[in-house]
Amino acid sequence: MLEKVQKAFLRFLYKKKYGYYPYLYPTSFLLGMLGFNSLEVRRDLNLAIMACRTLRGETECPHMVGEVCCLFAPNKYLRARSHRLLAVGAARSVARQQSPLIRATTMVNAIIDSAPQVDVFADGWPKLKKACLKFCESE
Repeated sequence: MLEKVQKAFLRFLYKKKYGYYPYLYPTSFLLGMLGFNSLEVRRDLNLAIMACRTLRGETECPHMVGEVCCLFAPNKYLRARSHRLLAVGAARSVARQQSPLIRATTMVNAIIDSAPQVDVFADGWPKLKKACLKFCESE
């Protein structure tokens, strides 16, 4: 239902800006022309930023800190395998696998893999948000 409202708003805004109502234009074209992101990208971006803030210690929710901040530490010597920074919790069901905390840790691991030059702990927020947005848009 929110997508429907966003599509109607984009069409209205396009009419106000360019003077005619875009009946047959796809929504992705309108998003690009008007400089907006889809709801899915914004939702994923906010989830990634929330996970990064939790990693930096900027949130005060102990349950979330305990779930997101589980760093991966191998118990045996593992040769040249690359491992993720964060340990993703075990999920026995599809509902748990799609929960926000599991998705957040998986997303932060993927952001670190896609942009190795970005340091989640030390870089400034503009650089980190740019890397998160680039990852969310490519996904």
